[in-house]
Amino acid sequence: MLDYETRLKAALRSLGASPEVVQDALLSLQSYGSKEDQLVEEFGEPEEYANALMPDAKVRSKAGFIISGVVLAVLIWLVLRLAKEAEWMAFEPYWNFSLLFSLGAVVLGIGIEFIRYLRSGK
Repeated sequence: MLDYETRLKAALRSLGASPEVVQDALLSLQSYGSKEDQLVEEFGEPEEYANALMPDAKVRSKAGFIISGVVLAVLIWLVLRLAKEAEWMAFEPYWNFSLLFSLGAVVLGIGIEFIRYLRSGK
């Protein structure tokens, strides 16, 4: 189970808080000790406290590039399949690889989201 500080940092970062806001929130916790029960009693659950510190913030989407990758995959597959049916010779070398290109688009979307996750510092 994650401790209070870790959950608070994650909640604030998901709301797009600057490092200064995160640091200030963690400093405010220090005077109340390190027992989670005391912190929950004083501030509430970490997610609630983060929302109270940043009431106008919105949670950032974590699946945007994955969804884009899936949509792109379907489009690539459809275009290459239609090109094969229409016998467009310019697409002939790519017909056999349509599934591979489609899966590559999905993997690319997942990879971009994973890199965004790593950069967020969670």
